[in-house]
Amino acid sequence: MGSRWLAALAVLLLIGAGVQDLGARVDEVTLGVTECFEDEERCLGVPLDVSYLRVAEVLPSSVRLRGQGFEMEVVDWQGPVLPSSLAWVRVSVRGPYLGAQRMGNTEVVIHRYRRVKEWMGVVVLLLWGLAVLRFVRGRLDG
Repeated sequence: MGSRWLAALAVLLLIGAGVQDLGARVDEVTLGVTECFEDEERCLGVPLDVSYLRVAEVLPSSVRLRGQGFEMEVVDWQGPVLPSSLAWVRVSVRGPYLGAQRMGNTEVVIHRYRRVKEWMGVVVLLLWGLAVLRFVRGRLDG
């Protein structure tokens, strides 16, 4: 039984190291929103990716997106037409950073059912966890 716990611990450590390594590699390659807000001169005109943001407001010539603790205005919106109900919609945008939390758009993807997918993932994860607990309980009892 001790070798199983040791193997499980080794696998968890490898997963943690892999996640850490992936995060470091992504950080080296892409500029994030935080870096652009802190040093706008460095980011002006540089393509920026923002992903899975809520639509906060639709203005006549732009769209205001809301992320975790920030808002980004996408000027000269030429993306796909947004659906009338924005409650479940998330938007990903790629375009040049213009400064003052504004960006252009060269590529827009609308994720219509992103929130539904997230909740379905949570439900599946809970059911999987219950199945594992039931299996472990059966092994311990029997």
